Amino acid sequence: EANTDDGSCTFAELYYDCDGECLNDADGDNICDELEIDGCLEASACNYNSNATDADASCTYAEMYYDCNGDCVSDMDEDNICDELEISGCTDVLADNYNADATDPGICEFEGCTDPIYIEYDANANVDNGSCETIIIFGCTNELASNYNSSANGDDGSCNILGCTEPSADNYNLLASQDDGSCIISGCADQVMFNYNPLVNQNDGSCYPVVPGCMDQSAFNYNDYDFDGNSNPLTGLNGIDVNTDNGSCVVVAEGCIDVNAFNFDASANTDDGSCIEVTEGCTDENSFNYDASVNTDDGSCEVIIYGCTDENGSNFNVSANTDDGSCVLIGCTNQTANNYNPAATQDDDPTLCLIPGCTLEFYDNYNSEATVD
Repeated sequence: EANTDDGSCTFAELYYDCDGECLNDADGDNICDELEIDGCLEASACNYNSNATDADASCTYAEMYYDCNGDCVSDMDEDNICDELEISGCTDVLADNYNADATDPGICEFEGCTDPIYIEYDANANVDNGSCETIIIFGCTNELASNYNSSANGDDGSCNILGCTEPSADNYNLLASQDDGSCIISGCADQVMFNYNPLVNQNDGSCYPVVPGCMDQSAFNYNDYDFDGNSNPLTGLNGIDVNTDNGSCVVVAEGCIDVNAFNFDASANTDDGSCIEVTEGCTDENSFNYDASVNTDDGSCEVIIYGCTDENGSNFNVSANTDDGSCVLIGCTNQTANNYNPAATQDDDPTLCLIPGCTLEFYDNYNSEATVD
């Protein structure tokens, strides 16, 4: 006997003995009881389990005519009603043989008179129920017609109803088929009036005259019913507002329409606020009294006369209006003199300058320019 383990021991698989036989196998099917799987073993069942080893009576089956998903096995018209369960019948609720249980449309029956020569004839009927009684007698059934037929029970459209057939007439008869000359048409019967109606046979005093003028709303003289050359707003009154265009429209021309303005425009008819006031003066740039601020020449321009305009000048020119720098002013030009004249341009006599100082030569402070001792 071995007394030392050398690792060579072998053991049986779980649930089996060393010969490979189940330790527990109650049904003797060579599948150990611990490894058995309960389930449905019927292949035709909806819950068939291919892994099951023991049948457990759990099998379920599809309802007749349906598969395991609840869908019809056969459903030709795809209405979710199995072909075997279809009920053919009339589905029209108005039919005499209407079948509320029908799932497939069948032949519907409508009872009535099917003979068109009878007044009871029903074009919708397909099953004669013996209701045909009165034969149709065609003719005029309108008692108001001149050819009314009391025996007729079917109107053939032949009725001749006398009356006024003019739709615009006061007594227009919608039913009349023959005009009897009785039409009364009220309106204006005066041919020279604007609203003259040739169909009128009874003048109702509604005439109003032709008012010629301009009918163009964009024109300067639109609706000039008072003929003053200007436009007028619409009054809405017949015979007042212009109703007949006579080609007199005048295009709006903007500009200054003030006859007293400097820029008065005789061709303008609509003031645009551009008027300029007249300012008078000399407008000749070459004149002595030219005024750039004026816009209207008043004849006051003066010719330029050059010369000396200083009255103190020895050569003063009373006719000159424009100084040419030629003035000669006599005076003292010596700046040290008491009577120095800065405006003077010429000394007429140097001795006239009043220069204070010593005028006696034998004195030490003698000033040869002094004129006043």
